[in-house]
Amino acid sequence: MHNVRRFLQDASYETSQDARSRAAAEGNLRPEDMIPIYRKRTAIDSSGRETESQIRYFIVDSTEALSKFGQDAWDRVICVMTTGQAWQFKPYKWNDPKILFHHELNLFSQIDPNRRHVDKSVVAQFWKTLDAWTMANKPWLMKT
Repeated sequence: MHNVRRFLQDASYETSQDARSRAAAEGNLRPEDMIPIYRKRTAIDSSGRETESQIRYFIVDSTEALSKFGQDAWDRVICVMTTGQAWQFKPYKWNDPKILFHHELNLFSQIDPNRRHVDKSVVAQFWKTLDAWTMANKPWLMKT
């Protein structure tokens, strides 16, 4: 969780170890369980005018943190990122990965430590895929 904001908001990847070291130097020993990410989105309206809006996403570390959003929190989840171990799925609303990823987006992002210059394109592809999936599956969450 220490490195998620820099990656998704600033398109700059840092290893978990480096992020933990940076956070410790800043006095943040424990990562937050809920991190807001702000993203600018540009859209073209029907008159051809370009409009820019800022969208807020929450990165949530656990189902306990997700429960802070209320009873309908799972209705607003759009993406689940895991490392794939079976134990990770036990507390989820759908604890079978096949069913979970029928309801929520599952993405794999390849980070190449030797090609830092492609971080921005990896993040851009993440947001492009996330937007397309959300528009197709949960369009009420795409507020402008």
